[in-house]
Amino acid sequence: MDFKKLRRGAVELFEEHRAGLVAVALALAMFGLYRLRRKLGLNEAIFANFFTDACGIAVTVLFIERLVTAPDRRAKKMGRALALREALVLFHRACHIIRYPLQVTAQLPESTRLLSPEALHALTMIELSAPSKTAPPTTWELYFAGQANSLSDLSASFTGRYMTVADPELLQAALDIEKCGFVHSVRMLPTIRQARAMMPGIAHRLPLTDPDQIDDWFPIERLRQAICKASREPNNPPPPTLMM
Repeated sequence: MDFKKLRRGAVELFEEHRAGLVAVALALAMFGLYRLRRKLGLNEAIFANFFTDACGIAVTVLFIERLVTAPDRRAKKMGRALALREALVLFHRACHIIRYPLQVTAQLPESTRLLSPEALHALTMIELSAPSKTAPPTTWELYFAGQANSLSDLSASFTGRYMTVADPELLQAALDIEKCGFVHSVRMLPTIRQARAMMPGIAHRLPLTDPDQIDDWFPIERLRQAICKASREPNNPPPPTLMM
């Protein structure tokens, strides 16, 4: 049992229904006092007036709280839904950066998982100075550079726009994508190319990390898991996959 999730759920429930829970607690306290009125020696007439007034106050507070906070709750719910959909866009953009080069340069089965050892090996075989099969024509180095910059900008836009409404796991995953090792490695490609130019016979290829550290180097699986968790609410889009 995940006690952190239970605690966070309890806090969110209290924050969302604070006035209602207080009103229920007050009503239960009044009912308990009513059952014990004779043992406590309470005057029934005074207690009856106090009980009526307390219930009236509780109902009034509950009504006003619901009336005032309803628009804010609707706005937060809509914001979370928009954040989830934009997180899906971010996820598919991240997958496309890897999937497209593999589709046009390697013959991997559709059942191959992105960033699997087979996919990573195929990525290391791409000669970055070779022409990419994109429009307009360019090299694979420029393809990766443009896509990585676009992905980083999209991640930064997501975290800035949905900082107050998105699930914490989604925000952290988007921040991890923005600052991940893959983006840093791609931005270093011009420097790597210049260094390899002084070493004839050395191919100019994408520097990859150890497979055991791939989740930190390019944490799209972390983003996928955060999206899956947020997608469990009704009417949300289905969770994505990491297949070719």
